[in-house]
Amino acid sequence: MTKRAVLGAKLAAWTAGLWALAVGGAGAQQPTPWQIDLQPAATPLMEQVRDFHTLLLVIITAIVLVVLGLLVWVLFKFNAKANPTPKNFSHNTLVEVVWTVVPIIILLVIAVPSFRLLYNTDRVPEADMTVKAI
Repeated sequence: MTKRAVLGAKLAAWTAGLWALAVGGAGAQQPTPWQIDLQPAATPLMEQVRDFHTLLLVIITAIVLVVLGLLVWVLFKFNAKANPTPKNFSHNTLVEVVWTVVPIIILLVIAVPSFRLLYNTDRVPEADMTVKAI
């Protein structure tokens, strides 16, 4: 088979899979009023997507809360009333290492399940039957 034929077959399989998921999975449960989370998964792959979504939600919430806490702390500790004569310094090695290492760790925690999910979505199952329509 040529590369073009293989790519066309993969695209057709992917489109058929999405169509089957949309048609078959949509009847599993309809959206409900005031629903916030994703609908229940109809396939194991969607369960992985939901788990990844939940992981990202937890990580994003933790980051937002830490940044909010730091902003509130800075507002109260370093305002003009509490600190009339500010200190003059330019480097803090510990802070520089922390704000370099922590984002790397966060990105690794996100990347590993993301790559696993990407790999699982790219796998095409073996067909039990092939239909050739002319």
